[in-house]
Amino acid sequence: MKEIKLFTYGTLMKDFQNYDIYLKKYVKSIEEAYVYGTLYHLKDKECPALVEGFDKVYGEVITLLDDDNFTVLKQIDELEKHFNGSPDRIAFVRKGLEVYFKDGKKELIYGYIFVDREILSEDNAVYIEGGSWKRYMERKNKILA
Repeated sequence: MKEIKLFTYGTLMKDFQNYDIYLKKYVKSIEEAYVYGTLYHLKDKECPALVEGFDKVYGEVITLLDDDNFTVLKQIDELEKHFNGSPDRIAFVRKGLEVYFKDGKKELIYGYIFVDREILSEDNAVYIEGGSWKRYMERKNKILA
């Protein structure tokens, strides 16, 4: 088994649907952390999109135990690569991000960056002030309740 660290800021975080489906049974640890970027909520996809920028974007570093073939990581890559119904358009790519922890340390860790800029320009993206999709969804769900 190999340890893999992922910076997650959306549906792969604990308490969200893709965490339960893809990660839960492989998780070794979870730590709060942040990166620098700009975060949007994609209204039609109900997910966040991280692009380059200068805001603090908050999420979790999830340490996973994966097999020697990186089966879990490959499944997540496929999940993030395309939106359902759009196999010809790449949505997110995995790349190394400079991640900052509460204790002041920083580390280069994989995360998923949104690359389909066309969707951001389509009156579909809501800028998330404060950089936390989790807090954004909590507020949104409270308003809808």
